[in-house]
Amino acid sequence: MIRETVAVALSAVLCVGPPTLAAQDESDSVAYRALTQTPLDAFSPALGVALTARRGTGIAFQARYGLMSFRSRDFVHNFGVGADLPLAAGRLGITLGRYGPSCSGNDCPGHFIASLEFEQGLLSAALGRPDHSGSLNLGISAGLGFGSPSDANLFAASASLPVTLVPRMGSTRIFPFVAPGIGFGLVDGDAGSDAGMLPTVALGVGLLTFGDRLGVVAGIDRVFLTGGNWLAGVSLRWSLEP
Repeated sequence: MIRETVAVALSAVLCVGPPTLAAQDESDSVAYRALTQTPLDAFSPALGVALTARRGTGIAFQARYGLMSFRSRDFVHNFGVGADLPLAAGRLGITLGRYGPSCSGNDCPGHFIASLEFEQGLLSAALGRPDHSGSLNLGISAGLGFGSPSDANLFAASASLPVTLVPRMGSTRIFPFVAPGIGFGLVDGDAGSDAGMLPTVALGVGLLTFGDRLGVVAGIDRVFLTGGNWLAGVSLRWSLEP
């Protein structure tokens, strides 16, 4: 099972591969800002139906944290809370939080961030022996994000296709995931508006326990801009009715 898990994770990463980017311009920087300063890429992925293929029947609550370095000794600390509930074949969720730069010169104020996201499992295929089986899951996650710094309004949209290999057995299950995607960002400020689009990827490890009521994700996320940084994040999810 461990060999299968590692093989699938590596295969997914190799399929994604390093993106080939053309010469980047101001529109790319705009997209990077809008995506990383709204919840869509201010956090690593949350543990939802797109990762687990388990839709659930009740409401679930989440707490999320993201950390990114943006200058030599300065960091961004993002905090968010949210909830999601069943809708159609997937789940609809909302996240509210704060983009929080921490600067020694106090020259980088934070701002409010929010997002609306929909997730759905697309397919789930059983793998392995019956007594040690797992499921290879493919899901889709799409979202809209908003941020309100003092100099502009930030709007973002993204879509990703998470791939996971989740064990079917055990009271506590640990599994890897990789989620390639694409993101669009728009900045509307006093000087005008600009927009751009960039590829994204997230990868990490998820954990399900307490009868699948408690979910934990630790992962990293990247919006592919030359000179951009990886974001590290963790999220907790509690489902009332898993």
